Amino acid sequence: MARHADPNARDGLIAAARAEFARRGLRGARIEDITAASGLSKGAFYLHFPSKEALFGELVETFFGHLASCGERREKGQRRGPFSILHYPLSLFHGFR
Repeated sequence: MARHADPNARDGLIAAARAEFARRGLRGARIEDITAASGLSKGAFYLHFPSKEALFGELVETFFGHLASCGERREKGQRRGPFSILHYPLSLFHGFR
């Protein structure tokens, strides 16, 4: 019987990778550590991403996309305070010490 793919696997890998990249940088982060932290296999990693560089690139693109949307909201007058533009970017690094 075929196993169903975990619908949360991709998000788990992304969260674990974000923490690994923050701790060790792109060079120091290892796929083995990312998959261990997410509780998934290396096979699951490669099912979602061709390489750790591709995953890192996706994180960077997401980061800049959110930054741009913060800027757009600010220009439209939808800001909630002087530091609201930093809310999402800082939330990416919440918990990294």
